[in-house]
Amino acid sequence: MLMLLLVSLTANAQGGWMSRYWDGCKPSCSWSSNAKGNAAKECNKQNQLMTTSDQNRSSCDNGTSYTCWDMSPWQVDANTAYGFVASHPPNNCGACFELTFTGEGEHGTGPSHRAIQGKKLIVMASNIGGDVNPNQFDLLVPGGGVGNFDAFSNQIGVSKSDLGAQYGGLLAACPDVNNKSAADNQSCLRQKCSQVFGKSGLEWLKAGCDFYANWLMAANNPKYTSRSVSCPAELSNRYKQSGGTPPATSSGSVTGSSSSVISQSSSSIASSSSLGGGISSSTGGGNIGNCITPPGQVNPPNGAETCITVNGKCYKCNSARGQDCLSTWLWDGKQVDSDWWFTSVSCPVVAVSSSSSTPSPPSSSSSSIPASSSSSSVNVPESSSSSDDAIEPVLFFQAANSNGAHIQANGIYLRVMNNAKLELFDLRGKSVKKMNFSNGVHSVQLNDLPKGLYLAKVSFGSERKILRIPLR
Repeated sequence: MLMLLLVSLTANAQGGWMSRYWDGCKPSCSWSSNAKGNAAKECNKQNQLMTTSDQNRSSCDNGTSYTCWDMSPWQVDANTAYGFVASHPPNNCGACFELTFTGEGEHGTGPSHRAIQGKKLIVMASNIGGDVNPNQFDLLVPGGGVGNFDAFSNQIGVSKSDLGAQYGGLLAACPDVNNKSAADNQSCLRQKCSQVFGKSGLEWLKAGCDFYANWLMAANNPKYTSRSVSCPAELSNRYKQSGGTPPATSSGSVTGSSSSVISQSSSSIASSSSLGGGISSSTGGGNIGNCITPPGQVNPPNGAETCITVNGKCYKCNSARGQDCLSTWLWDGKQVDSDWWFTSVSCPVVAVSSSSSTPSPPSSSSSSIPASSSSSSVNVPESSSSSDDAIEPVLFFQAANSNGAHIQANGIYLRVMNNAKLELFDLRGKSVKKMNFSNGVHSVQLNDLPKGLYLAKVSFGSERKILRIPLR
């Protein structure tokens, strides 16, 4: 009995690694001979739900049946997600497994693998992979590679090469993914997701591709330990029924037409931080104007429009997340570094007199910092312009003690210890803007550029950071 128990426990907690694919074929588990009474759904070329039937020939066999796009993986919370996989034969159709990532990779371990250590992905088998090993699950994710078959490129009207490597897809087309920083891998994959799935009507595919960049941190072939689990109702329902309305993929917008930089050098910031300077902004974790400290496990008081402050910065939930912005767990402040969930916004300027510690509301007609891009610490291209009406003033009162670059609404927030260079590229790879920065903190607005997605390369000497900047 003891031996049987040990064997059972060993079989229920196995190590393995996760590959990825999306070939567009009819799921193996849609065939009655595989499904054993638990058939997976199937869709037509237009991604419309079909009646599951053995009479529907697979698109990979010149038929009309395809994988439904809402079988893309999705995030439940910061540490849990759901998805569908192809498993090793014999089939596991409809069976569920909990994969806990170990922080290692099957073909090398790097920052992206370490970043997902401890995260749990609960998966349901919807396909049978003849080339899947016994210790492997093949995650169904848009842009994951077409593998041995390809009905997908024809379905969405792109060339097979647009989908990246045959095995590994878009991420495999990014350079040195097993050793690059997580930020570099994420930025590369997000850009490729936008290029292939950024068109209207492909929202499910874009969301699934972005999931791999955001929640899975673009980790290539991560290792896991797995165990059999009961299937969550949401996974079971998605296996058979429509996932409903496609997720939104657009970000919130900021109006304005000028490109501006509001900056202060480290020395001026340090001297402005005292109350004697006549301006105060709470940076110790308290409220900043109408931006509140995270409410934790309660409903945000103003819904998706709630502004929270964490470590002296201000954030609102990314409007593209829609109803997910009402999830109470989101508002504990732990997710603000993820531009998937939050958008950095300008903190309100809080003016006080030197004899009073009570802040007054910000004035719309005046600011203690000129709304100008002519700061001596910044070289702005001649094409950049400044407008008092188009700039929301921002004050930062901490000297920069580390380098950093973060996305904010229609711009970039920079912390510079010495010197930095910013170069912006459009999606065709054309350089559209170059700027230089000295030490201090800088809020860079890019409203003079056409709306769209841009790639920002920020260089702090030999240190580089790549950001994906949506301008709306």
